[in-house]
Amino acid sequence: MPLSWTNQTMIVEFVLRGFSSILQLNISLFIMFFIFYILTVSGNILIVLLVLCNHALHTPMYFFLVNLSFLEVCYTSNIVPKMLLIIIADQKTISVVGCLAQFYFFGSLAATECLLLAVMSYDRYLAICQPLRYPILMTGSLCLRLATGSWFCCFLLTAITMVLLCRQTFCGPNEIDHFFCDFTPLIHLSCMDTSLTESIAFATSSAVTLVPFLLITVSYSSILIAILRIPSGTGRRKAFSTCSSHLTVVTVFYGTLIATYLVPSVHSSQYLRKGFSLLYTILTPMFNPVIYSLRNRDIHEALKKCLAGVGHLKDNQQILLEVLRDTAYKRSYSPRMGMSSLKLLKYVLFIFNLLFWVCGCCILGFGIYLLVHNTYGVLFRNLPFLTLGNVLVIVGSIIMVVAFLGCMGSIKENKCLLMSFFVLLLIILLAEVALAILLFVYEQKLSNLVAEGLNDSIQHYHTDNSTMAAWDFIQSHVLGMSFALTLNCQIDKTSQALGL
Repeated sequence: MPLSWTNQTMIVEFVLRGFSSILQLNISLFIMFFIFYILTVSGNILIVLLVLCNHALHTPMYFFLVNLSFLEVCYTSNIVPKMLLIIIADQKTISVVGCLAQFYFFGSLAATECLLLAVMSYDRYLAICQPLRYPILMTGSLCLRLATGSWFCCFLLTAITMVLLCRQTFCGPNEIDHFFCDFTPLIHLSCMDTSLTESIAFATSSAVTLVPFLLITVSYSSILIAILRIPSGTGRRKAFSTCSSHLTVVTVFYGTLIATYLVPSVHSSQYLRKGFSLLYTILTPMFNPVIYSLRNRDIHEALKKCLAGVGHLKDNQQILLEVLRDTAYKRSYSPRMGMSSLKLLKYVLFIFNLLFWVCGCCILGFGIYLLVHNTYGVLFRNLPFLTLGNVLVIVGSIIMVVAFLGCMGSIKENKCLLMSFFVLLLIILLAEVALAILLFVYEQKLSNLVAEGLNDSIQHYHTDNSTMAAWDFIQSHVLGMSFALTLNCQIDKTSQALGL
């Protein structure tokens, strides 16, 4: 029977408790998870770029690996940025709409990963058990249909649960004892009858987890039988090495899922739930690129080509001498495959970060619009919204310049600029971490200095909203995420104290 909620106030936002029980470790957790997030995104994007830029990797196995790497980037980006915010900031709220959207993408992407892992196991089964018919069976059109079907079916199935969840009314406690919006803690906050929603959610989640798991089990059972029939030990090791990486990823992913959702639903196990959730939301996506590339010779060779800029063992001096020799004999010189691969990689980097830069400009423009139109409080309740645009513009601009110069430079310049690109990214990462540490070490001193320095400015400019908005934007754009957070919070407190 539905619960009575006539005299209760409907909830418009939830409070994500996150890791509130260990507040003394907030700084360490923030730095650790931030580094994990950077490594996850950069590692998976690197795999995508390597596969796209190397024609030798345009095979069904790497096609599905690109899908999986892209999925991991979306998967972690849906959860980790908000988790970092609730760890480092006092504002731990998330709107009901935002919470439902986070759950929808989390459920859809997790289900898609289950299906993709099953498809990859089927690909390995055909490659090992039917090697002669493999090129005929696993065609490009079939790969495209399998990948597209996995994405479409999972987003559609999760939408069914999402529709039922959106019809629920939340009017009781608004605290979620988790670091993201998962189904179980979210449905417990509803004050309506949830039996139908829970039944549908159980059916859909079982379909997208158990069915792929059974397919994976059957595929690897057949693979194991086929490997044991190989007479030579070398042949068995070679056959097993082609699927060992995928088997490791499947074991880790499904192991953490089973451990998370089969532990008892009691208060004492909530720490275990959060710990296991960290495994499949952060650690597994971070280690997937390492697992797939650690013993993969094709990935190693592709990475060497991109870093060295050549597709063979000749050094740059020998290539330049070859160019001069061909020029002297009036013969046309065709670039090496490795060199064209490096240029293609840099063009891809340029286009990719151009899109980043455009998105960042749009976000910053929208942020300035909100500031100028007296929505200061609304915007800075979600300060990373503006900071995201700031980071995308700055980092995107740097990488675009490096990529453009690398495309147009000589062979030696390509190598130097590629090294400069990684050094610049490392400097930006270390600078943000250092600012975060300094913020919390000298928080009280910074607050006092900001309060003294801004009192006169606020009194002078409080009648000019656009000027105040411009100052807010400049200080958040120039000083970075950590210090801007202190400045903006202090402006709010000072304005309230002055009655402005």
